Amino acid sequence: MDRRQHLSPIGDGADRLVHEVFGMFGLQQPFTIQHWAAVLGDPAFTSALQNSLILGFSVAGVGVVVYSVLGYLILRGRFVGRATLSLLVWIPWAIPGILLGLSLLWIFLSVRFFNFLYGTMFVLIFSVVLKDMPIGTQMFKAAFAQVTEELEQASRVSGAGPFTTFRRITVPLIAPMIVSILSWFLCLAFATSALRSFWRRRRQLRCRC
Repeated sequence: MDRRQHLSPIGDGADRLVHEVFGMFGLQQPFTIQHWAAVLGDPAFTSALQNSLILGFSVAGVGVVVYSVLGYLILRGRFVGRATLSLLVWIPWAIPGILLGLSLLWIFLSVRFFNFLYGTMFVLIFSVVLKDMPIGTQMFKAAFAQVTEELEQASRVSGAGPFTTFRRITVPLIAPMIVSILSWFLCLAFATSALRSFWRRRRQLRCRC
């Protein structure tokens, strides 16, 4: 009987990671970690991992701040133009991706004030945050909708300002959702196709944060 039939799915997956040649158990030394050592010791991998971590945590952190403010203003705001703001949030998904990317490229190439940002990590962070703005804002709207407005009103009556109420009342109540959204957008940033450019053109695209 094949030895692999005795392994659990998790064990089977881990077993494949250390094979000299996958599926060949008749070799004198079928298992090895030389592949892992070669990858982890490659400067290209270190550079790509560093840039990926910077991009991922920057997008997650900046995105949470931007999306939470937008979600709160759209849900609880009392100002003229709230419906327009709610509509504008969906623009990144309403415009085809190639047109949105081309417009951002023109902005950072043609506008003299933004030229110095071209080739930096800021462009990628801005692009990914903009791309995921619709779903991020809607996730925070759903989180804020679960917090009854009477709690915030009671805080205001007690003398707390809007920022203090948001920081001391609203944020702690939606903390689990914030952690989930942080994790979600960290994974989205790692999965974005822009990360692959770090592997192919790591010397042309330098991180200047």
